[in-house]
Amino acid sequence: IITEKLSPMASPDTPVSTPLTNIASEPPTSPLTLKVESLKSEPPAAALPTHPLPVGTKVPCRTRDDLQWRMAEIGKVNIGADGEIQYYVHFPDFDKRMDEWIGTDRMDISRIKTKKGATKKDTKKDSKGVKRKAEAAKSSKGSKCKSSEVEQMDPHDDHGKPKNIAFIIIGKFKIETWYYSPYPCTIDRNLDRFDRYEMLGKDATTPFPPIPADITPPDDSQQRDLWICEFCLKPCESDTQLWDRHMPKCKLRHPPGDEIYRDDENRISVFEVDGKKRKCYCQNLCLLSKLFLEHKFLKYDVEAFIFYIMTDHDEYGHHILGYFSKEKESPEQYNVACILTLPQHQQRGVGRLLIEFSYALSQKEERVGSPEKPLSDLGALSYNSYWRDTIVEILLQYEKSGEPVTAAEISKQTMIKLDDIVSTVNKLGIISTNKKSSSIILTDQFKAIHRSRTEKRTVHIDKDKLVWTPYFYTGGN
Repeated sequence: IITEKLSPMASPDTPVSTPLTNIASEPPTSPLTLKVESLKSEPPAAALPTHPLPVGTKVPCRTRDDLQWRMAEIGKVNIGADGEIQYYVHFPDFDKRMDEWIGTDRMDISRIKTKKGATKKDTKKDSKGVKRKAEAAKSSKGSKCKSSEVEQMDPHDDHGKPKNIAFIIIGKFKIETWYYSPYPCTIDRNLDRFDRYEMLGKDATTPFPPIPADITPPDDSQQRDLWICEFCLKPCESDTQLWDRHMPKCKLRHPPGDEIYRDDENRISVFEVDGKKRKCYCQNLCLLSKLFLEHKFLKYDVEAFIFYIMTDHDEYGHHILGYFSKEKESPEQYNVACILTLPQHQQRGVGRLLIEFSYALSQKEERVGSPEKPLSDLGALSYNSYWRDTIVEILLQYEKSGEPVTAAEISKQTMIKLDDIVSTVNKLGIISTNKKSSSIILTDQFKAIHRSRTEKRTVHIDKDKLVWTPYFYTGGN
């Protein structure tokens, strides 16, 4: 029997697990409680692993709300300076925005599934090799890294990397991020060094300087918060740096471009920003959007794009709602390269307005357009909704007049690409086909559903308020 003296502050009612026998003859002089533990206690149901689980292992994990166990796949392993093992897991049935770092306390180790075709001997061998590499990196002389990354990823491939920013604070909103974004210099935890190293230069046209070679990234599992100026989009490491050092110097109160649309009734404006003229601002915008778009590869090469930023204006300035970018010259006839509504403004119809505005520009250009593929899950929902409502509205107008209409005529009026029109009509299931021809039938129930959808949308793009001249690029100018 092992006896252990507890603190005098322990409760006198602490239960004793086994009878006290063969204890020292002299009783304790102070009223201390003895905790007795048996050496022959029952082992846990599943012993925790003594070495890291290899990448690719599938194991049931508790989701973030701790309500259900779901199968997850280990994508990365991290061993901290204190020896604690953290796993970056992906839930195959969910979007990658649900990926997160977890510990073994949220894993069911008894139901581990190794990589396909791997035996237990191979798995143990791989895990020991992973641990040896981690220990070697940890004990190497001159290493400034507080933890060792077990799995090395391609530094030029951002897809699948663990999130490096946990939350961003922009304006009055604190937003949880979804994906990794390669923000420079956020890896430096020393605020004094960070403040001395200016990230954005002195003016809005200065591009990013190179990252100093002596900056070493810390533990990947330690995500950080980022403060972002809502006017120039400069990232800062702390609220003090943003409000005390940056904001008194920041002169911007709207995106640094031409205001080509203003709706004072709904307080909506759209600014056109050339990536070649305002490279630094557009780079900041791309880094911000990468936090919420999984398949976005544009980070620094922004000169070939024009950005259209939608804002909500008040007495304090113009606050960004969302944006879309567009190639200056697109051989594939894309009218949108990338589109994003910031999460705090979603479910308000902002994405719908951005899509509607992009087609308003296409009508000014008299050029049929389509968004660049593939679309994200949320982007596909927004575009399918816009195409459906726009096409059905045209069909109802022709039905009322009694005139026939073709897909080419609809494309000419709306500037929606013919392929998008055909795929949308097929999804609606309103085509009736016989041996001789095909026709579209709109039932009364279908019309009622369409009216209920469109009545909820009260804000639209007024083309009369658009002041814009199409660009014509020749010889790279």
